[in-house]
Amino acid sequence: MLTHYCDAGKPAPMNGKTSPDRKDRGFEFVDVAASTQYGHMHHAYVHAIDANHHSEEWTFMEGDSPSTHTLKFSGQNDEVKSLTRFENLMTVSE
Repeated sequence: MLTHYCDAGKPAPMNGKTSPDRKDRGFEFVDVAASTQYGHMHHAYVHAIDANHHSEEWTFMEGDSPSTHTLKFSGQNDEVKSLTRFENLMTVSE
């Protein structure tokens, strides 16, 4: 379970599944206690590229309109933050 806290002010809980090779983890929206009138984070996907790189794809839903953004983490400056973040996502219980 991953809970995304965003500027829309609605914590969006998401259930996660890890790929068999543990390089990918996808999260899908479960529900939200408040109204989704102003949108919510609907999907998150994390992909391990190698030991020092990973990407994240986040999809925000506003009504029936998805907006997807991809973030790529690489390089020495991001290495510790991104790998720690990735490892935390990969060890979240199913």
